[in-house]
Amino acid sequence: MSSARRRGQDGEPHGLQAAPEGMKGTKDGFEVAVRLSNPLDRAVHYIADVRGLIFDPATKRLRVLMSDQGFELVPGAVAVEPRFASVDPQSEAVATIGLPKTIVKLAETPSPPGDVLFEEHDIADAEAVDVEIGWADTPYYVDPREKSRGAAPVSAWEQHTVHVTVTPPGATKKRS
Repeated sequence: MSSARRRGQDGEPHGLQAAPEGMKGTKDGFEVAVRLSNPLDRAVHYIADVRGLIFDPATKRLRVLMSDQGFELVPGAVAVEPRFASVDPQSEAVATIGLPKTIVKLAETPSPPGDVLFEEHDIADAEAVDVEIGWADTPYYVDPREKSRGAAPVSAWEQHTVHVTVTPPGATKKRS
């Protein structure tokens, strides 16, 4: 990609960019690889852990959330901070994301009284995997002021989210 395309209207380079590297099956599930490019003159830091998985059976799309945006901290719950990684200035790195074979979630259909129903979805059924990675151009550290404001520390740190779609192997064959 030319440097002209990587610059915004103000002439400054855009931030972290992502491109699909691929997806493969493993013994325990799947591994998704995403190439991260940093055109900036300073390191960028990103969330390196999966924070949520959302599978839409109607569209067969799996969302892999490596971002805390949109999550609310439940009072009394324990907030687990993710691992972070970085991409050096004007360089690239490959983020490898481990996924399980299946996702189990509460069923959207009403449960009988006193019972809870679950749905299980195979990740192999996904025709597209949308990855969202939260990042910032400053390292993460706990800011004690955020707790008094009611903000979740990691989501308050995130400056941007980069999105990339990975096509699972065999997904084009599933559609025909």
